[in-house]
Amino acid sequence: MATNGRNAFGRPIGVWLISLFSLLIMGLTLRVYTELVTGALSLTETQHAREYFARLSVFEYLTLFGGYIAAVAGTVALLMLRNVSVVLFSVQLSLSLASAANHEWRTNPLAEIPETTTFEMVIGWLLLLVVILYARRLSKEGVLR
Repeated sequence: MATNGRNAFGRPIGVWLISLFSLLIMGLTLRVYTELVTGALSLTETQHAREYFARLSVFEYLTLFGGYIAAVAGTVALLMLRNVSVVLFSVQLSLSLASAANHEWRTNPLAEIPETTTFEMVIGWLLLLVVILYARRLSKEGVLR
């Protein structure tokens, strides 16, 4: 029986929704990266992606990898109702913004990236900000420990 927005497992429904959505996005990201590495993407898609990855600096690779690790850890921490999820999601957002800013400064990719991709990046950052604010609220309410 659910009470106070919680289900039978004692977690707010929002925690489940965020966790499932996050795991879905991380799985799709891993799938696309695997297809890129193995060459399973079409030649046009692969060439564009390889050109993009060829322009990435070591800093950008580290921030992308660090952000992915922070996303996985943040999702697990949120599912376990831990306060550290707020920090981990904040680290993820910071690394993503730093990577995008550094890449923009070095290569001006927004001139080359379709508007839809830029829009998707901004939407992703806004969604992550909403997750951070939600986790902070849960922390202040004592749901996260």
